[in-house]
Amino acid sequence: MQIDVNSVAAQARNSGGVNSAFGGLTHTGSVVLTSDPITSAVGFKLDEISQVLGSTLQSFSATVNLVNGGVTGGNFSVLMADGSSYIATIQGGQGRVTTQAGQGFKFSGLTFTGVFSGPAFASVALGQLFPGPLSGSFLVSAFDPNANGLDTTTNVELFAAIPTPMAAGMGAAGLLVVAGARRRRA
Repeated sequence: MQIDVNSVAAQARNSGGVNSAFGGLTHTGSVVLTSDPITSAVGFKLDEISQVLGSTLQSFSATVNLVNGGVTGGNFSVLMADGSSYIATIQGGQGRVTTQAGQGFKFSGLTFTGVFSGPAFASVALGQLFPGPLSGSFLVSAFDPNANGLDTTTNVELFAAIPTPMAAGMGAAGLLVVAGARRRRA
């Protein structure tokens, strides 16, 4: 699954939670991402197939916590106008700030406990993705903050792994084979 949100307002904050200049590759504090009038959900894919969204973005918010440029935690929330939503928690210790040629900075990391609010997102049936929780990742790109740490044209992509019943079934079958093999040896 992939959700693509463009033109997000991104504001750097210092470790005290106050808006500040962005410290680049060694920033300590957070980057707070919020939707504004130009923010839009421009894409939603399931199994790498683009879906037609039946609803518009109502709000997007996230906080990515950073220590010395390393991602230490945070969260994401995507709310659509039809009331459907996706939320996820950022796993600490994975990802860091890097430069992005000609576009400032990018940072990425892993997510866990990702959940959708219901069996559809923006009128797209979720199938195996609901109810979750889902593991995934995120990418914040084109973050080119001004001297005050603000950029209103940052892009965000959220990804989640789709659980497959076949893999779950094979895992259980594999355990039965191993258990059976052990009994025969005993």
